[in-house]
Amino acid sequence: MEYTIKAIPTEYAGVNFRSRLESRWAAFFDLVGLKWDYEPFDLEGWVPDFLLRTSLTNVLVEVKPVDLTAYIDAVNRGLDDAAQLSSYDKALSHSRKHQVLLLGMAPLEMQGAVLPIGIHAVPPRGAEYSFDDMQDALTVVDTAFVTDAWRKAGSVTQWTVDEPTVSTSQVVIRALDRARRKSEQKRAA
Repeated sequence: MEYTIKAIPTEYAGVNFRSRLESRWAAFFDLVGLKWDYEPFDLEGWVPDFLLRTSLTNVLVEVKPVDLTAYIDAVNRGLDDAAQLSSYDKALSHSRKHQVLLLGMAPLEMQGAVLPIGIHAVPPRGAEYSFDDMQDALTVVDTAFVTDAWRKAGSVTQWTVDEPTVSTSQVVIRALDRARRKSEQKRAA
């Protein structure tokens, strides 16, 4: 598959990412409280972009500049075009032994629905959790919080901080604090 989005190497949280999209996902993970490692190890024919630590298990993540929300929408209309996911073939080839999550250009979203952040594969053989359990582990409950965190993650990874004494991590911590306060205020209202 040929991508229309250029991979721009980007630094975030002291890590040099191969693309701005990957760095944005890392910032998003920080903002929603998911622990991650970047390119944690090499597998046969695939280096996962991330390892996410969930309450159930570690999840291997592949990031591609693909509109997964449009893919899900097409599937829901009966237009299952597996070719749209062909760029994830290397990752999916490891889904029998590892829990795999496919991420695209943004977290999944559908009007009024609370969804996991990406498309996750069926749990590997011998997993002690169900598909639904994994879906819950990869779902951030508040849709507005997800949208806000994704926007902030884009801002944090796109622009350089002008204050030399403020690190990118501090900017993320500040953004996370603001997002949590805003979410708490909405719940209290």
